[in-house]
Amino acid sequence: MHFYKNLSDLHPKRVHADTHGQSAAVFGLAYLLGIELMPRIRRWRTLKLYRSERSQYYSHIDALFSGTVNWSLIREHYALFMQLSIAIQGGALAPSAVLARINSYSTRNRFALALQELGKAVRTTFLLDWIMDDSMRRAVHKCTTKIERHHRFAKHLAFGEHGLLRSNDPDDQEKAIVYNELVANAVVLQTVVDQTQAIHALSAEVCDPP
Repeated sequence: MHFYKNLSDLHPKRVHADTHGQSAAVFGLAYLLGIELMPRIRRWRTLKLYRSERSQYYSHIDALFSGTVNWSLIREHYALFMQLSIAIQGGALAPSAVLARINSYSTRNRFALALQELGKAVRTTFLLDWIMDDSMRRAVHKCTTKIERHHRFAKHLAFGEHGLLRSNDPDDQEKAIVYNELVANAVVLQTVVDQTQAIHALSAEVCDPP
């Protein structure tokens, strides 16, 4: 969720991610920030689906559900959820720092459990859409493979030190990643400019032969 450091006027409402970006906590935090998380999940069949109420029965698909969302725990932390959302959107907290803190909490931390419960509900809805909508699966796959190609391209440009991070300092590591992305985007932009000029030159030759 590094896009919250974006200083432009464009703020994404839909974010694509690979399998690592589909944890319940990530789904919960994305929901609080008004973001539609669209990850590609390789082993989605291993994930639990959660029913809204223990007594709820779903015709034809009831066997898919093996858990129940703890709504009381979510309601208990509603005020904290709102405070967290405001703090992140106001720039006081980084989503990555929040997730790192959540992951470091013990399994008995109620706030971390509440965020996971919220994420379970959101992820269940996503998985149901994923199962039923073939066009959605194709679109997510297309977007994530596009991201992977960009990452391979950026890695190709990070040839210094054989692409390895030699520092344990988080600030130095972040700078290396951000600067690599800056170079990659600059190369992409220059390639587009060069190709555009070449196409215009060819078009001019066709339209105005010697």
